[in-house]
Amino acid sequence: MLSKEVLWCSVGNWYTMFKKVTFKSVILPIPNEVLEYLRSDGHLILPKECGNDDTEWSEDEDENELEPPSFPEFNFLIEEALGKLGGAVFVKLNWSAPRDAAWMGLGHSLKCESLSQIWYE
Repeated sequence: MLSKEVLWCSVGNWYTMFKKVTFKSVILPIPNEVLEYLRSDGHLILPKECGNDDTEWSEDEDENELEPPSFPEFNFLIEEALGKLGGAVFVKLNWSAPRDAAWMGLGHSLKCESLSQIWYE
């Protein structure tokens, strides 16, 4: 199989042809800075834009504390897409889907209704 044949299977390549018979979707390219963060070694911390309700960050905490990343433009696009799709979405990555992660989701569901859930799922 040629690499271009594999790329033809990418969601962005087939979605427009089959959009009448598949889920309504918004395709967002993931910026390089987000990919670098996700691929980096270390802890995954939800971005500042998620609100981080469970964690309070302050400037005077120990310098070993991890600072949450910030991706305002990308997170704005995610929230905009969430609104366009009715407030609840199933996150589909280009080459995989979180089917096997349903047991981890709230209520054992893959439905995401907030920016935090999208980053977490």
